Amino acid sequence: MRENLGEVPPRVPWPLSFPRPREQLETGVEEWREASLRIIDQRIALYDSKSSGKCSPLATPPAKSENRHGLPHRALGIKELLEQILRYATPSTQYAAWNVSKGWRDMVRYILQTQFRIPYPCGPVEYGDAIQPDLNWLQPSDSEIAKFQEVVDQLLQNSYCGMFPDSFFTARLSHADKLPQSKFDEFGAFCESILPVESAAAPLSRDNGPCWMDLSQFEVNPHFTDRFGDSLQPLDGGYALTITPHLQRHLRDQALMPELNELVHTMFLTNPPCKGLGIYAFGPETSFRDLELIERIHNVDGIRTRDLLLRIQQHLSVAIERWRYRSLSMREVIAEESWIGMSSYSEKLSKWTEPGLPQLLFFLESADHNEFDPTLAQSLFQTRDSRTEREAQWKRPI
Repeated sequence: MRENLGEVPPRVPWPLSFPRPREQLETGVEEWREASLRIIDQRIALYDSKSSGKCSPLATPPAKSENRHGLPHRALGIKELLEQILRYATPSTQYAAWNVSKGWRDMVRYILQTQFRIPYPCGPVEYGDAIQPDLNWLQPSDSEIAKFQEVVDQLLQNSYCGMFPDSFFTARLSHADKLPQSKFDEFGAFCESILPVESAAAPLSRDNGPCWMDLSQFEVNPHFTDRFGDSLQPLDGGYALTITPHLQRHLRDQALMPELNELVHTMFLTNPPCKGLGIYAFGPETSFRDLELIERIHNVDGIRTRDLLLRIQQHLSVAIERWRYRSLSMREVIAEESWIGMSSYSEKLSKWTEPGLPQLLFFLESADHNEFDPTLAQSLFQTRDSRTEREAQWKRPI
């Protein structure tokens, strides 16, 4: 090329190329491969014990009260004051109070008999139902709405395409009463440009006003979420239950008394009560975000905590086996890939196709929902670019 331009080309010895970092060379890549395979093997081994496949009763224990500090303060003998304290206490505190005395137990029983029993703030609802006008339920703040509009404007200005930047676009924001129709239309047009066609129609219609579209619009019963501690977290308008190796032991070691257990199990799962939920795990195929329906729960009178707890108990082993199968497939790719195909950071990152722990995912759905037509929440979940998150999850100590 230089000769054609009339220049003098370089002669032997050829100019040396810039030195490459060790991790880009064959030796560094092989070190990364060995460390990655060791991490995967150690993680999978945590789920291979005989006890990991056994399901245990899903319950949370009453904490034992040894009353080391003497009798309760006399102010707590005032029933009205005690009720206000216990009514706003955490479930674990209420369970501990159950064992203090007969009077406290009667108070806890009374409180649990009044929580999540009557449909509130409206009757049971289903995915796609119109939200009752002027319900004013769980409305986002003005600052949240302003931030939502700002992000939508930025996406439109930048002609954004590809992955959503975060988990910001829940129905609690996009279907809020106070969100202007014009901004909703802009958000809808943007979603239609990047989401699968089959998922864009129903969720993005407000012909009948705002609709019930995902679990961010519901208050989830704390007596349910308390069962799982940090393992159960909201995610993209749904909920994700991360099945740690110790989760079943944690649940097995925590057994409520039969009466207390029955009080909790007969509560509604959410306010307002939801009629339908889909339980998902990652499918047997190895493409990431390939969700597969495990079971759909439907109750026209509203789903109770017992309904979902029993299903979780049945499907924990399914999620673990699916995760193990996909993780072994990921391991095979890392083991057999040429070092050249893993010589850059982005190429290494792309190999972590599976989450570091098995999961069950829960989404709001209707009784006749077609699993091949993802809801808006499911579509948003599948557009998340979480490669860095997945890699960190594998390397994070348990």
